[in-house]
Amino acid sequence: MKKLVLALALALVALSPLVAAPLGKKELKELKAKLGAALNSGDWDAAGEHLKAMAKSNDKKVWKLMVKVVEKSPPQHQLELVLADAAKEMTDPGVQKEVRKTAVKSRQSRIRRVLMSSLAAAKDWDSLIKALKDKDEQTAAMAAWALIDNKVEAGVEPMIEQLEKVEKDQSGIWDVLNKGLGQLLGMRLNSAIEYRSRWELVKAQGGLNKVERPKTGSAGGGEVKTMVRVKLFDREIDCSRIVFILDVSGSMKAKDPDQQIYDDGEEGTRTRKGAGESKVGEDPEANLLTRLERAQRQLKKVIKHLPKNFKINIVAYSSHVKLWRSFDGDNPPQLHEL
Repeated sequence: MKKLVLALALALVALSPLVAAPLGKKELKELKAKLGAALNSGDWDAAGEHLKAMAKSNDKKVWKLMVKVVEKSPPQHQLELVLADAAKEMTDPGVQKEVRKTAVKSRQSRIRRVLMSSLAAAKDWDSLIKALKDKDEQTAAMAAWALIDNKVEAGVEPMIEQLEKVEKDQSGIWDVLNKGLGQLLGMRLNSAIEYRSRWELVKAQGGLNKVERPKTGSAGGGEVKTMVRVKLFDREIDCSRIVFILDVSGSMKAKDPDQQIYDDGEEGTRTRKGAGESKVGEDPEANLLTRLERAQRQLKKVIKHLPKNFKINIVAYSSHVKLWRSFDGDNPPQLHEL
């Protein structure tokens, strides 16, 4: 018996370094002082490290302090990600209540956005349903997908109601709701009224757990997408919120053989004259475009034909990253109307 007790004691000693001890009052006071010094000097990277350490306190008041700091931080430092990690680490019920409150009431959309996953983890469906009406489209979209991925039946009717409000001009999170409801209810349809009718049928058949995988809706004669036929390299664009990411590095100066031409108004494609078809004495690559030229042509064509209600941004990258529309004051990069 003594040997067993000794073995258990040794095991506990061996495991003890793996268990993080909560911060003591003295340690927390020192961290607050360091945080204050970092804020006074404008060192937001250091401030982020101090916030990470403070999360170990698992204290409601500390969470509130962290939120205030992050709300005032420049968006390019992305301290909201520190807050999102802290929301997972600080498991005290009082803290978690504040986390859920922050997720719907923070004055910074970037904070509300990253905390949607915390609401989903807590199965706080009511708060996620409220977030469907968030003025920030990305926050509302994340709330919608959380409800969709978790098959929350209480969220179906609110999503249909929200779709009804935005379907006329396909604004806001129309594309998210249209796709998501189609996924939930097993069929892509044309309108909110059709989804409501479908929802009544699904409920009568036993609810979302009885729904089979999505099928093509018959009302529109095919799969419902964006009601437009705009293609990028022969692939139809099926959402109204788009970020185009363009590689502008040196590799994009290369010319690929057997290039496909994607012409306006043509359903198919044809092969551009390549090296094997060049005349004697002619540069084999004379008729070829670089990868970047091809991408630029396609991008111009697509943007020209997109409906006005679409929102886009463009990210170009090589050794550095450039945005068409970058930070706007304290707000992170957003999608913009055409």
